[in-house]
Amino acid sequence: MKDIRISTEEYAAIERGAAEKSISPEIWLRSQILGDQDALSRGCIEAAARAAALPVGTQFTLNTLFDADWAQFDGIGPELGKEFAQMVRSGIVTTVCERDHHPSDSALYERV
Repeated sequence: MKDIRISTEEYAAIERGAAEKSISPEIWLRSQILGDQDALSRGCIEAAARAAALPVGTQFTLNTLFDADWAQFDGIGPELGKEFAQMVRSGIVTTVCERDHHPSDSALYERV
Protein backbone atom coordinates (compact mmCIF):
# COMPACT_ATOMS: atom_id res chain seq x y z
CA MET A 1 0.00 0.00 0.00
CA LYS A 2 1.24 3.48 -0.85
CA ASP A 3 0.45 6.70 0.97
CA ILE A 4 -0.26 10.05 -0.65
CA ARG A 5 0.01 13.49 0.87
CA ILE A 6 -2.89 15.88 0.66
CA SER A 7 -3.82 19.03 2.50
CA THR A 8 -6.41 19.26 5.24
CA GLU A 9 -8.69 21.13 2.86
CA GLU A 10 -8.32 18.44 0.20
CA TYR A 11 -9.10 15.72 2.73
CA ALA A 12 -12.17 17.67 3.87
CA ALA A 13 -13.41 17.65 0.25
CA ILE A 14 -12.89 13.87 0.13
CA GLU A 15 -14.82 13.46 3.39
CA ARG A 16 -17.71 15.55 2.02
CA GLY A 17 -17.86 13.44 -1.14
CA ALA A 18 -17.84 10.26 0.91
CA ALA A 19 -20.53 11.51 3.30
CA GLU A 20 -22.84 12.30 0.37
CA LYS A 21 -22.73 8.61 -0.62
CA SER A 22 -22.56 7.18 2.94
CA ILE A 23 -19.23 5.48 2.27
CA SER A 24 -15.75 5.72 3.75
CA PRO A 25 -13.32 8.34 2.41
CA GLU A 26 -11.01 5.55 1.21
CA ILE A 27 -13.75 3.89 -0.83
CA TRP A 28 -14.91 7.24 -2.23
CA LEU A 29 -11.36 8.06 -3.32
CA ARG A 30 -10.98 4.63 -4.97
CA SER A 31 -14.23 5.20 -6.86
CA GLN A 32 -13.01 8.57 -8.10
CA ILE A 33 -9.66 7.25 -9.27
CA LEU A 34 -10.64 3.84 -10.62
CA GLY A 35 -14.27 4.47 -11.58
CA ASP A 36 -16.43 1.52 -12.59
CA GLN A 37 -13.35 -0.69 -12.88
CA ASP A 38 -13.19 -0.97 -9.09
CA ALA A 39 -15.67 -3.62 -7.95
CA LEU A 40 -15.02 -2.95 -4.26
CA SER A 41 -15.96 0.73 -4.33
CA ARG A 42 -18.87 0.00 -6.68
CA GLY A 43 -20.13 -2.69 -4.30
CA CYS A 44 -19.84 -0.47 -1.21
CA ILE A 45 -21.64 2.41 -2.89
CA GLU A 46 -24.38 0.13 -4.15
CA ALA A 47 -24.75 -1.69 -0.81
CA ALA A 48 -25.19 1.60 1.07
CA ALA A 49 -27.77 2.80 -1.47
CA ARG A 50 -29.69 -0.50 -1.53
CA ALA A 51 -29.75 -0.67 2.26
CA ALA A 52 -31.04 2.91 2.53
CA ALA A 53 -33.86 2.03 0.12
CA LEU A 54 -35.14 -0.84 2.30
CA PRO A 55 -38.12 -0.35 4.60
CA VAL A 56 -37.15 0.37 8.22
CA GLY A 57 -36.89 -2.85 10.22
CA THR A 58 -35.85 -5.04 7.29
CA GLN A 59 -33.09 -7.49 8.20
CA PHE A 60 -30.58 -8.57 5.57
CA THR A 61 -27.15 -9.93 4.78
CA LEU A 62 -25.08 -8.61 1.90
CA ASN A 63 -25.96 -11.77 -0.04
CA THR A 64 -29.70 -11.17 0.35
CA LEU A 65 -29.31 -7.43 -0.25
CA PHE A 66 -27.78 -8.10 -3.67
CA ASP A 67 -29.69 -11.35 -4.35
CA ALA A 68 -28.82 -12.56 -7.87
CA ASP A 69 -26.54 -9.55 -8.41
CA TRP A 70 -24.17 -10.90 -5.73
CA ALA A 71 -22.38 -12.93 -8.41
CA GLN A 72 -20.82 -9.74 -9.82
CA PHE A 73 -18.72 -9.58 -6.65
CA ASP A 74 -17.37 -13.11 -6.96
CA GLY A 75 -13.84 -13.14 -5.63
CA ILE A 76 -14.16 -9.97 -3.55
CA GLY A 77 -17.19 -10.92 -1.43
CA PRO A 78 -15.21 -11.26 1.82
CA GLU A 79 -13.40 -7.96 1.25
CA LEU A 80 -16.68 -6.22 0.40
CA GLY A 81 -18.27 -7.72 3.52
CA LYS A 82 -15.44 -6.48 5.75
CA GLU A 83 -15.52 -2.98 4.25
CA PHE A 84 -19.32 -2.68 4.55
CA ALA A 85 -19.20 -3.95 8.16
CA GLN A 86 -16.53 -1.39 9.00
CA MET A 87 -18.60 1.41 7.45
CA VAL A 88 -21.63 0.33 9.51
CA ARG A 89 -19.67 -0.09 12.76
CA SER A 90 -17.95 3.28 12.40
CA GLY A 91 -21.23 5.09 11.78
CA ILE A 92 -20.54 6.02 8.17
CA VAL A 93 -23.61 4.11 7.00
CA THR A 94 -26.18 5.64 9.34
CA THR A 95 -29.24 3.82 8.00
CA VAL A 96 -28.04 0.36 9.05
CA CYS A 97 -26.99 -1.38 12.26
CA GLU A 98 -25.33 -4.74 12.66
CA ARG A 99 -27.55 -7.26 14.47
CA ASP A 100 -25.43 -10.40 14.50
CA HIS A 101 -22.10 -11.52 13.16
CA HIS A 102 -20.55 -14.96 12.92
CA PRO A 103 -16.89 -14.97 11.89
CA SER A 104 -17.45 -17.81 9.43
CA ASP A 105 -20.67 -16.41 7.97
CA SER A 106 -22.29 -13.21 6.74
CA ALA A 107 -23.23 -10.49 9.18
CA LEU A 108 -26.92 -9.80 9.78
CA TYR A 109 -27.90 -6.15 9.41
CA GLU A 110 -31.09 -4.21 10.00
CA ARG A 111 -32.35 -1.08 8.26
CA VAL A 112 -32.97 1.57 10.95
